Amino acid sequence: WFFLALLPESSIIPIKDVIFEHRLYLPMVGYCMFLVSGAYYLFGKNSLIMMVIALSVIIGCNSILTYQRNKAWKDEFTLWDDAVRKSPHKARPYNNRGFAYVKQEKLTLAILDFNKAIALNPKFADAYNNRGLIYYDQGHLPQAMSDFYKDIELDPGYVKAYDNLGTVFNKEGDLTKALSNFSKAIGLDEHLTEAYINRGVIYGKLNNFTGALSDFNKALELDPGSAEAYANRGIIYAKQNDFTEAFPDFNKAIAINPKYAEAYNNRGSAYNKQHNFTQAILDYTKAIEMDPKYDEAYYNRGITYAILGNIAQALLDYNKAVKINPNYDEVYTSRGVIYAKQGKFSQAISDLSKAIEIKPQDAEVYDNLGLSYDKEGDLPQALFNYNKAIESNPHNADAYFNRGNTYGELNNFTQAIADYSNAIAINPDYAGAYNNQAIAYYRLKEYSDAWGDVHKIERLGGAVNPGFLNALSQATGGGQ
Repeated sequence: WFFLALLPESSIIPIKDVIFEHRLYLPMVGYCMFLVSGAYYLFGKNSLIMMVIALSVIIGCNSILTYQRNKAWKDEFTLWDDAVRKSPHKARPYNNRGFAYVKQEKLTLAILDFNKAIALNPKFADAYNNRGLIYYDQGHLPQAMSDFYKDIELDPGYVKAYDNLGTVFNKEGDLTKALSNFSKAIGLDEHLTEAYINRGVIYGKLNNFTGALSDFNKALELDPGSAEAYANRGIIYAKQNDFTEAFPDFNKAIAINPKYAEAYNNRGSAYNKQHNFTQAILDYTKAIEMDPKYDEAYYNRGITYAILGNIAQALLDYNKAVKINPNYDEVYTSRGVIYAKQGKFSQAISDLSKAIEIKPQDAEVYDNLGLSYDKEGDLPQALFNYNKAIESNPHNADAYFNRGNTYGELNNFTQAIADYSNAIAINPDYAGAYNNQAIAYYRLKEYSDAWGDVHKIERLGGAVNPGFLNALSQATGGGQ
């Protein structure tokens, strides 16, 4: 009985796990029958009491051993910790204990275990994959990418490695490579729901809404209970201002997973687009309740408070967001703009400079930084930042307009007019540019051109300062 029961899994066919405790359950039934009947046959007829005592001792010993063994089976960590102690030269126990450490959020210990697993077995693809995921979560993208590439080198069919590699490229902003890797994962496993969701997110970032919706629909076809697929499909509908479809998707995602912080956050943003700021704040607050370290929810709530004029609460939320994520460039930008509006230009410059340090090619930040330096009276730094803004985005009309104003302060009216003209070329209805250009023409005594700009402002429905109009009229003898 014992050997026959073991035969299906203990024959000439190779198996991954040579020894596994549960394989003894059925064989032990026959063995226990043999043990008791054998003991009775040998001893029980002559001394039944002695046999009962002997079997009771065996039961007692085995009960103690079972109790001790159950300590190892207490949870996932204790099981693999026991395996590591008993098999210190095997890679798999280290890998699995490392995974248990990840669940306990002990990432340093997890990496040490994955390193040990790789040292013992340099071809252990799962260990590279698990270590790569930790590096990704810690923001060490090059190390994560290296580990995922190693996975693929060891196993070209390792679907999850392609999916994870796509996630890294997405984080780095290389959407083309991200798209390629997600597509590769889907090509290897057309039932990989997560890869469809990830590829759909990339399509959304590329404004390929048709492709995004197709992928999210496919994900839901494979897994109708995927809250993530509903939430991301809702984002695409919201981007298209199709709120009739967006809100049911967000609601469905939350119904499936009531603790889904991202779904609350994204639904809040949809409410924001509808100017339903009260409901937006409620959703952002709910997202923060679900995840107190959700920096984006704090930022979005801060923006909403700023729109409502609650600047004090907006600043509290911005402060919380950058405390959680010190590299959140959008928060520094928004907080810097508030400081500038409050006349706290030194603080504004500090925040906007930090934003530029994190994201060096943001034209809008350079433009705002130029304005703050201008207000501080540091005109050379203002010009430098306007130049950087225009260099980053040559179609930024505001940057030309603001640089023109600074040139005006320096009495360089010719250059000011050139900048106002550029702003008008980009935005032909830019009334402010016509207004300031008229003043620059007036200062250069080119009154005819100044009048031309005044008339343009009037045709746009704008109003010209009466004092300036009076001065221009006197300069031209009351003409025009």
